[in-house]
Amino acid sequence: MCFACQSCETNYVEAPSEARVYSYTVVRHASHPAVEKMLPYVVAVVDFPDMPGVRLITNLTDIDSKKVSIGMRCTLWWDDIGDGMFLPRFRPLDAVTSAA
Repeated sequence: MCFACQSCETNYVEAPSEARVYSYTVVRHASHPAVEKMLPYVVAVVDFPDMPGVRLITNLTDIDSKKVSIGMRCTLWWDDIGDGMFLPRFRPLDAVTSAA
């Protein structure tokens, strides 16, 4: 529902692949056995500079949790979790550009 007009009408638009960390937390205790081997992991809220007001809750990967910072630039990658399903996750933009 739109917070401004309370409309339930929706449409899909392609978001840019570059985002910035708006907020984050580091998960250190498994809430389910399936994620225990991933500890610690970063849950982040990212926003898109080219789409004001749009935010996404995701995981930030390929970085030590102690090095995450608010405002950090990151880029989208699609995690193949099997059965034809993919999750949008983000990694630091610096990690991508230094690997290229």
